[in-house]
Order: sequence, then C-alpha cells, then structure tokens
Amino acid sequence: MKKMKLLQKNGRGPLLWAGLICLALAGCAGVQSQLALNKADYAFARQDYGTALASYQQAAAQGSVAAHYHVGHMVLTGRGVEKNTAEAQRWLTAAADKGYAPAQFMLGLWYLSGDGITADPVQAAQWLRQAADKGHALAQYHLGLMHATGRGVDKDLAQAAGLLQKAAAGGCPVAPELLTPAGLARLERKN
Repeated sequence: MKKMKLLQKNGRGPLLWAGLICLALAGCAGVQSQLALNKADYAFARQDYGTALASYQQAAAQGSVAAHYHVGHMVLTGRGVEKNTAEAQRWLTAAADKGYAPAQFMLGLWYLSGDGITADPVQAAQWLRQAADKGHALAQYHLGLMHATGRGVDKDLAQAAGLLQKAAAGGCPVAPELLTPAGLARLERKN
C-alpha cells in the first residue's frame, strides 16, 4: 500500500503498475508473486479474508516466503479459514526454515506458550535466536527474558541485558523498563 502511494506521488504510478502487470502477464514469477502478495495485503486490510487467503496461497505457490508466513498466521488464527494448528505449523515452519524472521519469531512464541502445541522452551529459544540474530526486536526481548529466567536457555543476566538493550534500540517499547536498576532487580528476583 505504501509503495502504491509513493508511486502515485512521483507521477510514475500508473506507468510503473502497467509495466509490472505486463511482466506478470509475460510469466515473470517474481512479479506475479509480488502482485499476488500486494493483492492479499490489500484484501486483508479490508478484512476480506477469503480473498486475502487465496492471494497469499497464490503468492506462496509462486515462491513468496512472506506469503507462507501470512497463510500460516491466518490458519493459526482462523481468519478466512478454519483454525488448524498442524497446518499453521507447516506453513510457518516453511517460512521460518527459509529465514523469514517474523515466522521464526511467531514459532518461538508459539513453542514458548504451548497454545495448541506441546510447549518446548528449548525449541522456542532456537527460533527466537534466529529471529533475534536478524534484528527482530521482539524476539530479542523475549529471548532476553528467557536468559534472565533460565527458561529454555542457560541463565545469563549479562546475555539478557545485552538482548534487552538491542531490543530497546530496535524499538521494543517495554525493553527499556527492564534496563533500569529496578527492572534488572525484578529480573534477578524472578530467578
């Protein structure tokens, strides 16, 4: 949506979109995938979940890793489709295995919570680490909390503080609270 507004502002929007559509019609898979992803995002924003799901599935079939994540998220939450945790796990894992940080983060939280799957803090930490290493601020925050409490990882307050600092620098709104002396003392008391 932002791309479309930017294209309209600089006056090249209609011409560029026409070019993209021509490339898509000519069989350029990357362009076809991006157009399907854009259509899905637009439909999702309008809460037209049936169209969004079909378009995300189309983009996923054309190789979009982000689309795999979105299908998994929709199947997990039951938007536009019946909720199915096994199917959601398959879609999310496909995206996470290809290095998509939002999917890695979602799987990490899911394994941490055990909501609909067997809780596995060790596996949660592995997925959160992968997302955190890519700069995902919320993954850094949750992994920091895990290091502070020793849940699924070795207890390491220095590692926890480092991750919380990265999370705060990345825009995580709650991380700075834990970096104060009182916040760090709360973390130490949790142990």
